Amino acid sequence: MKSSVNSNYDLIASLFDYDMALNMRFDDVGFYVDRTRGKDAVLEVGSGTGRIGIPVSKVCNQLVAIDASLPMLLMFQQKLQQSREASSNILLAVMDARSLALKQKFDYIFFGFSSINYLTHPDEVMAFIESLKPILQTNGRLLLDVFVPKNLAILSTDWTLDYVRPLPSGGQLKRSKQITPDRSVNVIKRRYEEYSAAGIFERVIDTESRIRPYRPEELRAMLMESGFSICGEWWDYGQSSADNAGFFSIEATLL
Repeated sequence: MKSSVNSNYDLIASLFDYDMALNMRFDDVGFYVDRTRGKDAVLEVGSGTGRIGIPVSKVCNQLVAIDASLPMLLMFQQKLQQSREASSNILLAVMDARSLALKQKFDYIFFGFSSINYLTHPDEVMAFIESLKPILQTNGRLLLDVFVPKNLAILSTDWTLDYVRPLPSGGQLKRSKQITPDRSVNVIKRRYEEYSAAGIFERVIDTESRIRPYRPEELRAMLMESGFSICGEWWDYGQSSADNAGFFSIEATLL
């Protein structure tokens, strides 16, 4: 199933580690490492280039990492090949979260980095959660996280500069963004401009994503409706207070 989500990530796979991977201001990697430590078989949905998966693989017995974008997984594989600590306990597979094709059972499954927000209809989220039940071990855990919805009505829909960052080549990456609220879904357009070390413009990449914010209580209700019991909740990957939080994580197990 080809979607605009993986098409966008196909385009920016080589830039991801200098783009969205640097935007996280909390230690979500450490959080996921702590949650998966000592687990036998772990499934990471939406693994991207391995920002979270590679550290997780070092604390569990086996990691299966899936992503809908082949170029993102190729970057993941390249990191493993270049690392002196390349692990043989990682299996990579191209697979969309909306059409899982797995028979193995896992004692821990997580869908990190607020990627579930790309499922833009609650029915898609419910179908995704249901699809995990046959592959979750008895007493296994499921962990999801979402960004905490903000009031976009007060934001301008004009293009705004997100950042200008250095690239390993000596050049620069400039990203601009436009967010347009569309009923319950936000349309996010991003423009990436690459410049050489000499400041010469080299290329531009335009992407468009559709993101649906889910309130914590919505995610909690969907899990419970699917027969899960809530085991734990966190704000900003480890905090207990919701005050000014940017992210919400919830862990659950089947009843």
